[in-house]
Amino acid sequence: MWWTTFDMIESATIASSLGTLAIALCSLYQTRRSVIDSFVPVLSIDGLTVHSDELSIRLRNYGTGPALDVTMLLRSDNHVFTPDVFLDGYPISVLHVGTNESKEVCLKPKEQPVPDLTRVALTIQFECIRRRHRQANFSVASFLCEHDI
Repeated sequence: MWWTTFDMIESATIASSLGTLAIALCSLYQTRRSVIDSFVPVLSIDGLTVHSDELSIRLRNYGTGPALDVTMLLRSDNHVFTPDVFLDGYPISVLHVGTNESKEVCLKPKEQPVPDLTRVALTIQFECIRRRHRQANFSVASFLCEHDI
């Protein structure tokens, strides 16, 4: 019967179609994977100045994606302080740092003053564009000693 027999051309056509479909699926997977991994922010502290009751920080994003909802916490001994964040002298509630963008912010503890700002640890938390959360911890004292040399 003619419907049960394949000739070589039909077999080659089916094999070629299956190969093309496999290549398309692999390509789609790799494209999706590279898009997910390509928007990663890398926040860095480029400058830090300690004043009597505030901490001035220059943040820079060296990554390939924006850092969204940047929050900062100050930790001293067993206490965690949530500071007010000021940008250009104005208080802000949400901080975003774009790709290759630098921002100078001032942190002022709002509940109670921190006894010594040089002995605190700074925790920076932010979110990637793909909803991945990142966190970085900095010791203010080691940062100041490193840049005083």
